[in-house]
Amino acid sequence: MNQHINQRLLAVVAAIALLSGCASAPASKTEATDAAAAPIVNDAAAISEDPKAPIERRVTDRWKLLVAGDAARAYTYLTPGYRSTATPSQYAEWLKSRQIKWTAGKYMDRQCDDATTCAVSVQIMAETKLPGIPGVQQASSVIEEKWLQFDGVWYHLPKNAR
Repeated sequence: MNQHINQRLLAVVAAIALLSGCASAPASKTEATDAAAAPIVNDAAAISEDPKAPIERRVTDRWKLLVAGDAARAYTYLTPGYRSTATPSQYAEWLKSRQIKWTAGKYMDRQCDDATTCAVSVQIMAETKLPGIPGVQQASSVIEEKWLQFDGVWYHLPKNAR
């Protein structure tokens, strides 16, 4: 029984570690409100139509779309440079191929190098099925995303694109 608990704990820790790498887009073609008011997002119902919304809102809206599985709209939040290297269909395929399902994302805070470059902390929650472990495992992790501003609009720069 003790071994079973250790295996389960190890599986959950592994799932959390996976989360930190699962929030970035694929590396290549093949492959807002303020922090206190930023709600946990679990649907795409309240997306801002203002592309020049504050960074908090842009981050929150992108995660609403990711949780909802809306690849086409989430793609528009990626930097223009990244979008020039991956098509919307490639991005959608990448989202479908993940072995985890994001269930929520919450804007936490940001650290900005200057007026156009910020590192944003996002708490994400996800579910995954792990081999040898019955049922769905839940995990939570805080990840860091890079956001860049071009012409007054904030865009996400995936880690693998840097």
